[in-house]
Amino acid sequence: MYRSIETKIWADPKFKNLVPEDKLLFLYFITNQHTHLSGLYYIPEPLVLFETGISKIGYRKGIDTLSMGGLCRFDTTNSVIWVINMLKYQGRGAKIDKSVETQIMNLHDSPLIPDFIEYYGFKNIPYRYPVDTPSIPHRHQEQEQEQEQEQDKDIGQISKKPNPKKTKSLLGFNEFWSQYPKKVAKGQAEKAWLKIKPDQQLLQKIIEQTKKYTSFVSKNGNMEYCKHPATWLNAKCWEDENIDPIEMQRVRFECGHARNVRKYDGEEKFIKYLAENKITMEQFEQWITDN
Repeated sequence: MYRSIETKIWADPKFKNLVPEDKLLFLYFITNQHTHLSGLYYIPEPLVLFETGISKIGYRKGIDTLSMGGLCRFDTTNSVIWVINMLKYQGRGAKIDKSVETQIMNLHDSPLIPDFIEYYGFKNIPYRYPVDTPSIPHRHQEQEQEQEQEQDKDIGQISKKPNPKKTKSLLGFNEFWSQYPKKVAKGQAEKAWLKIKPDQQLLQKIIEQTKKYTSFVSKNGNMEYCKHPATWLNAKCWEDENIDPIEMQRVRFECGHARNVRKYDGEEKFIKYLAENKITMEQFEQWITDN
């Protein structure tokens, strides 16, 4: 299996500015034997750690850095990665497009898929089916579908009647959806909401934290790093401290560089680097403690 890699990558500022460990991680993501030419594929964290020798802390810091730099995006819930521009360097054609379609159909129902399809213009791929959906329904499912189709014909309707239990469990979802800044993969967000089944008190907290998160994202002005709504709900992000997630990622990124400046360039340049990048010594020491 071969992958095309542009040699100019070494002159790309996004790549040049990475620390060596993050460069290794990115090169691994475009060259490992589990990749797909689309750049969108399943890769679990333990496998990456085993094959690269990178520590868990280094890996998680690295994927934050690659995400912030616009090189990759990650769906950690489903262990799916998207190397954003990888497909651009693999060529296009009927065979490649068919391979991409097959890959998407075989993946977990990741929230990265709609963004990938929009980015590359694959408009006719029926990506909505998750990986664990049987491609051929069981006989009893076929019978149920036939009965439903007959009932629809009899009453002259195309759609099914709404499920009262599901409707009740989704109470409050529309309010959450209207407040959330990134409206993608609504079906996945509904599934996440059904798992939570918030009571009135929890619903109020979720809405309040959603408004704060929306404010953070709007202030930053960059939707690329905004979590998908299903990811936000599944991770219970309403329980997070009231910290701007974009600013938190920036601080972690700069602290990683500051550590290398201190190690290779000395204390004076290290202090100067902190000041230039608006990082306090307390923030740096806390980052050292956490890592």
